[in-house]
Amino acid sequence: MGTDDAELTGWLRDQGSMRVTEALTLPAFGVHYEAATVTCLLPEPYYHQLSFDGESELTAHVTHRWTPNRPRAVHEVVFVVEPDRGPLGAALAYRQWLAERGELVTLAQKMASNPAVDRLRGAIHAYLVDRSDGEVR
Repeated sequence: MGTDDAELTGWLRDQGSMRVTEALTLPAFGVHYEAATVTCLLPEPYYHQLSFDGESELTAHVTHRWTPNRPRAVHEVVFVVEPDRGPLGAALAYRQWLAERGELVTLAQKMASNPAVDRLRGAIHAYLVDRSDGEVR
């Protein structure tokens, strides 16, 4: 994973091991290449830890912790390789994966079970993308 932002890479390294459920908004992350996006989906994020290290090149690590109270748990990690879908490629892959499993919940469905969700309509969603080369793809 490359970035020229020394402050960001230093901060990530200093965080140590983080729970995926706390560190990521979605239980997924993607690596963007020139012609493709590789997305890693973590269907059971509760047992995963995320950490970063490396001096000259930042490296991400995801580890899974098996627990004795779940001896028959199925551990699943899904990799999706798609043509370049831009900065939102990982989020789009996660949404498609949920839809294929019949687990995608619409905003209308969320509002039916929790009327307070209606306050989210029109909320601003912003995505920040660091493109050190000055180009956003």
